[in-house]
Amino acid sequence: MKIIQNLSNLIGVNEEVKNEYVKAYGNPKVYEVLTMSEVEKIDSLFSHELIGTAIKEMLWNGELELPEMKTLISLLNRKRIFIFNDRKGEKRFVILPHLSAEIDLDNGTLNYRASLLIKAGLRYQEYLHCQLEDKDTIWNKFENLLYKIKLDITKQVFSKEFKQFYQMKFRGISGVALTGNLEPDEIELPYWYAKKNNLKKGDLVLVTRDPIQNLVLAGRIAGFTRNECRVNSNVFTWLGGDHDGDKVQFIPLSVILKENSDFIEDSAKLEEELIAILPTNVVKRPELATLLEYRESSL
Repeated sequence: MKIIQNLSNLIGVNEEVKNEYVKAYGNPKVYEVLTMSEVEKIDSLFSHELIGTAIKEMLWNGELELPEMKTLISLLNRKRIFIFNDRKGEKRFVILPHLSAEIDLDNGTLNYRASLLIKAGLRYQEYLHCQLEDKDTIWNKFENLLYKIKLDITKQVFSKEFKQFYQMKFRGISGVALTGNLEPDEIELPYWYAKKNNLKKGDLVLVTRDPIQNLVLAGRIAGFTRNECRVNSNVFTWLGGDHDGDKVQFIPLSVILKENSDFIEDSAKLEEELIAILPTNVVKRPELATLLEYRESSL
């Protein structure tokens, strides 16, 4: 099933996905929604002739010269939902997953994801009120902020058990990321490397940018090449890469198990973790349903 190709410029989740999220996680609290009224008030503060610049510094950089700023930041840190209309007029929802209870929302510092959400709200307001000739440019800037939000969300996909594997030895094969007629879960790697490591079609691999970034996905070997590394273009975009020379790295599960046998007590658990981060499994989670977004520029 062509999951990526069937998405038609989807920005944010629609009503159906939102309802699935509510069914799974319950109704959001009123204070968790960043409203357009609140966006307008923030913009009004930023635009103030006398204090606007200072307010921006205090909010973005945590310079708390006014006691009231700490209260404002505590409120903004709890924002995780933003509602807007796409360019076709359809209502969409940006829904951020719940943060860990261990994270202090009252420390006087605006957290990264809240800052992205607020910046997206401000950019969307700018789009609503700009001149017609500026609409495309500002909408693209709004889209870019949504994309950054998606990347931040993906950091929360992995379980605590999976994160420990970052400490292990990862040695796979890397090369310039090339496209191919591949499904989201599929990759192709060089035949000689597959033969050397006894790999076959269907085997699981970790998929990362090279050097390894803070985002990883999994894939399955779908075929072999002479000496190229091929990955679904949209999946590589999700990992924060593009096709201007960025490298992709494939690390087979069997290689991870072989080189870290002294440290892995439950190989079945690691396999489960990799299966869970296959792109088609990740997007089944309601709050992550639109992380894989169709983009003409990436085809």
